[in-house]
Amino acid sequence: MNKEQMIAWLAARGIQTSADITDAELVRMVTEYKPAASTVDPSEVAARAQRSIQVGEDHGRGATEERNRVKSILAAGDQYGQRDLAQKAVNEGKTIDAFRVELLDAVGKRNQQVRESTATIGLSETEARGFSFLKLFRALTAPAGEQKRYSEEAKFELEACAAAADKMTHRSVKGVLIPIDVMTAAIPGLGQRGTDIVSIKTASGYTGTGGNTVQTQLLASSFIDILRNRTTIMQLGTELGGLVGNIDIPRQTTGASASWIGEDADSTQEDVDFDLVSLRPKTVTNFMEVTRKMLMQSSLGMEALLRRQMAQGIAQQIDLKGYYGTGSSDTPTGIKATSGINSFYWATDNTPLFTEFVRAETEIASDNADVESMAYVTNPVIRGYAKGARKIATSTDSTTIWEPGNTINGYRTEITNQIATGDVFFGNFADLWIGLWGGLDITVDPYTNSKKGRIRIVGFQDIDFAVRRAASFCYIGNDPA
Repeated sequence: MNKEQMIAWLAARGIQTSADITDAELVRMVTEYKPAASTVDPSEVAARAQRSIQVGEDHGRGATEERNRVKSILAAGDQYGQRDLAQKAVNEGKTIDAFRVELLDAVGKRNQQVRESTATIGLSETEARGFSFLKLFRALTAPAGEQKRYSEEAKFELEACAAAADKMTHRSVKGVLIPIDVMTAAIPGLGQRGTDIVSIKTASGYTGTGGNTVQTQLLASSFIDILRNRTTIMQLGTELGGLVGNIDIPRQTTGASASWIGEDADSTQEDVDFDLVSLRPKTVTNFMEVTRKMLMQSSLGMEALLRRQMAQGIAQQIDLKGYYGTGSSDTPTGIKATSGINSFYWATDNTPLFTEFVRAETEIASDNADVESMAYVTNPVIRGYAKGARKIATSTDSTTIWEPGNTINGYRTEITNQIATGDVFFGNFADLWIGLWGGLDITVDPYTNSKKGRIRIVGFQDIDFAVRRAASFCYIGNDPA
């Protein structure tokens, strides 16, 4: 019996109770009640009453637990954009732990579908290599009297761009979209060169004071490879190419831990929590100008030159924002501005000690994030100093901080003028994800400089950065104070 039933039971036997009577008092009154000729065992009545009270208490706790279960499942579903799946789990009575497993599987499948529905349009290698930027630009800038002829010449290119635009889902195309198939295919006329000398001092926001060129070995010959060979960030990071739409990747933030227990004791429950690493397309743009006579050329060298010129400006901005992007003004968030990375300042500007490099390594190792593939990235000023500075200044050992094989303390070291004087980035760059969406969006403007006979070509590329684990990186620089 519950409380109301006990009160009614006593009332039926002529015993009145007060409104504020306790459960214990009711049990006592029921237990001690002795009718004139009762055949009911009082202890059995008391036991039934006590069981009824316990059932009521369990029901209250169960209602609270159920509310918490529903709230947790729906909140997790909303966070990952899986409200329908969460509601289904609530209706089926699944626990929050069981739903988390199901949720991660669903998000993983969604991201896999995104990767599988990339902006490739199915061109063969021969077709992709045969795509001509020159033909496309001639068709887009041809005067009215010659437009039909040039459009016919560029029929394949125009159809390929239209097919790529149909796959663009996250924004409208500004001009024509070069398919990702073409971006990753070998460029005719390029690839036989030994090296390219690339100017990197023209990027907006450049703060370095070193030399204005860096020599890179051009080992491959596609548009994407040109981007990669002109940037340290794309050489070191993990590239996720051909993306479509927004990407959310689950990341475990806490893990279950073990504990010691006594005999017949319950194991301590430890929740495993997750959050999201998000990639959202940010658009980088640059432009170049060519003359009409250049477009009339049909040489493979001119084709390759156009592609290199378009890639160069985009590559510089990608590199710069990968390190220094603030996340404001429609720019990505780079490594330095990522919350939670390790950081400290040199004791003396531009003259780091070997022990300070070791400190950077220790900062990451202390967070259990060190791996063999870690690397340093800095600029020529730090390299120049490190080549002449002893590891131990007071020692007779002449071993310098800069080691044979372009390493510091055994770790690979990249040099670029994109890094500000005095700055050093160190870490596991595999934990930097670089998202690339679709192909290269190009608009052709024959009007702005029409009096000079020049044609302006503007390129747009969607990209974003995400740090998988902030603890994998360390930034060291000069003290701004």
